Amino acid sequence: ARWWAAKAGPHFDGITQPHLVELRHSRGLEISRVRLTNSPLWTVHFFACTGVTVRDVEIRNPVSAHNTDGINPDSSQDVLIENVVYEGGDDAIAIKSGWDCFGDERGF
Repeated sequence: ARWWAAKAGPHFDGITQPHLVELRHSRGLEISRVRLTNSPLWTVHFFACTGVTVRDVEIRNPVSAHNTDGINPDSSQDVLIENVVYEGGDDAIAIKSGWDCFGDERGF
């Protein structure tokens, strides 16, 4: 995919890779019955969200692609993740709470 080739090539020029799906400061979210492929970076990232359901989702990324986590709940609460298939070169689910060891802790 173009993002990984640009990052590995001589003309990277600081290109940053986007998340495939990113949701912020939202409530009552449901992501279901979708297939997500070839994410440039984290596939599904939600930040400071409440009441999130991720269900019946298939995520397929190249196993050679770095930092292509499947699902990254970040500083969020009331999160349900079930029946997810992940194939890729990083974490299937990586729970985060801010940018460093002093990040917010919510609902853990």
